[in-house]
Amino acid sequence: MKAMIKKSLMMSALILLIGVFDVASVSATEQHPAAACHLSSGNGDAIVIVFPGSADERRIFAPYAPHGFSMDVAIPAGTYDLYLEAYDGHEGRAGEDQAQEQFVVDFLNSGNAIAQSSHSKDVVEGADDAFASSLTDEGLELASHVNRLSIMHAASYQEGKTQSVSPTCMMLVPHEVVVAPVCGDHVVDAAEQCDDGNTTSGDGCSASCSLERRILDPVCGNGIQEPGEQCDDGNADEEGCTRQCTIPVPVVEPDVVEPQGDVDQCDGEIGNTIWNDRNANGVQDEGEEGISDVKVKLQYGDKVKTDRTNYRGRYKFEDLCEDTYRVIVAIETLDASCYATYDKDGDLDHIYKYELDEGEEYRKADFGYQCTSSTHTGKSSPETGPGALALPLTGSASLVFASIATYMIRRRVGEKTATIIPMD
Repeated sequence: MKAMIKKSLMMSALILLIGVFDVASVSATEQHPAAACHLSSGNGDAIVIVFPGSADERRIFAPYAPHGFSMDVAIPAGTYDLYLEAYDGHEGRAGEDQAQEQFVVDFLNSGNAIAQSSHSKDVVEGADDAFASSLTDEGLELASHVNRLSIMHAASYQEGKTQSVSPTCMMLVPHEVVVAPVCGDHVVDAAEQCDDGNTTSGDGCSASCSLERRILDPVCGNGIQEPGEQCDDGNADEEGCTRQCTIPVPVVEPDVVEPQGDVDQCDGEIGNTIWNDRNANGVQDEGEEGISDVKVKLQYGDKVKTDRTNYRGRYKFEDLCEDTYRVIVAIETLDASCYATYDKDGDLDHIYKYELDEGEEYRKADFGYQCTSSTHTGKSSPETGPGALALPLTGSASLVFASIATYMIRRRVGEKTATIIPMD
């Protein structure tokens, strides 16, 4: 009879004890007094959860497994290294062998199991105030956020054994998250050449955020008629499609009329510079050199003149009468790496239209291109004016005036060849 009463009292105490273990909700980021917790990390994003209550209140037993307690938390989904720490379940039993003083943690989301930890490290035997902490799971995957933990004894029932353990705390150290670059977010990541905020090709930045030729800079001569081109026959000939990918204007040869008496000669000019706009700001800054050997066409009425830029990127059409002229840059003579950044009317279509007055010398028909290759670049434009030449003088004045510095620049203009011999 006494044995039955004793057994009944033990069961009542056990039921009361289990009821205590279902503790109030605790946030994973809330810091409780952690005098008994030894877990810490230099990672500022680490989550340390100290189990509430005293060591006695947290004590769980193996003979009644699964036996433990639960608590509410808020742990984001992710990959973590998990550390568990446990305290000896009984004080003052240093001489008693209590193996498997271990616990496990179940991670739950709305009652559904997300993951389970490995066993905590066994608390050392034969010592009071003993505790054990260790890395139990490396790379623990939490597929979704966790809102509840269930802490249970890890050992199974063993006759005559009363292993108990007091879970102290746990720590989750998140793995670094490597974010893949997102094309189209206006942010140029390390793996991207550009990012214009969309994933549309043909606008200078492709759908994979790599640089491409702008839609304003079609590739004339590739056999594909692109926006901005009137035609493109692969530059097979100049009959049906010009080398500038425009439909040619029929040229009517004017009748040659012998001048009778005094005839006024036209003396207007149009020209200036095609330069490498390295910073693409539309201004020829100091050190930005001209682009040499670029073909330039001057179209007026049914006539066409041509010129090529010199080593300073300069071109010039002379002997012009009052008329409306179109200056056209033959982009096929530019390097493929060149992109239009400036022309006088702002259209960036390699063409500038200008009405020249009688006798006017117009020297502002500039064109800027940003070129990554230096194939056609020449020297920076001189500060002494367009086409200025500065020859260093050495020796005495008599020697300078006794010698003549003569050089010849041959420049092809249309069907005419001009020879210029400046003399000092």
